[in-house]
Amino acid sequence: MTGSSHHPAEELALGANYLRQLQGNAESLLADAQLLFTHQRWARALVLAVLATGEAGKAILFTAGLLPDDDLAELKSTRHEDKLTAAALLAAGFTGDLSDLSALFSQIDSGALHRRKLSAIYVDRRVGGVVSPSAVTHDDAERAMEDARRVVELLSGILGQMSPEAIEYALQLNEVLTPVLDRCVQEHGDAAGLQVARDLFALGQSLSDTESTCESSSIWINHIDESFHNCR
Repeated sequence: MTGSSHHPAEELALGANYLRQLQGNAESLLADAQLLFTHQRWARALVLAVLATGEAGKAILFTAGLLPDDDLAELKSTRHEDKLTAAALLAAGFTGDLSDLSALFSQIDSGALHRRKLSAIYVDRRVGGVVSPSAVTHDDAERAMEDARRVVELLSGILGQMSPEAIEYALQLNEVLTPVLDRCVQEHGDAAGLQVARDLFALGQSLSDTESTCESSSIWINHIDESFHNCR
């Protein structure tokens, strides 16, 4: 298979393994959070749910970093808030209401989520009182788990059966998709571009492993054209 991504085979193999490990760890953390939630350990369930979200965010940042036009380059996988921001951007872009993008993305407050995770771990003395993990409620934990589950499921749908070949093909597809999406955004706005991205994501989930290979790239190209025309 030929392409222009210029990623050596060894690098792609390491990247695929890294993404598989991140995906598996995110799913495992979420499963452990569910176990703790079942036993009414609200604070610890919240902590693991946020950690699962962070692992998903790390995978998103790594995937974005493979692309020549990394839109998330300012976010760092070593910063907790940045990993949570990446995860929140994925959830907002693929599941949020596209009718008001400014309101949608203004709701992202990863700093507050990180602080909530810390307050679910440690007892801290602050002005006016004490903050304790015992203050975390059933609803707090449930909300964190729902958010984490949404992101982890989206990540699993995007990564699919991760392999070096899949990464290489995704990079080749990116060269086709990016100009179309950019054109759609320029002509019809960010919401239209996100809707096309959602359509393509849904197509990817509907295809079989065989249909997702390079030999069937015409399936994607035809769908891109159709989605673009729907932007009009």
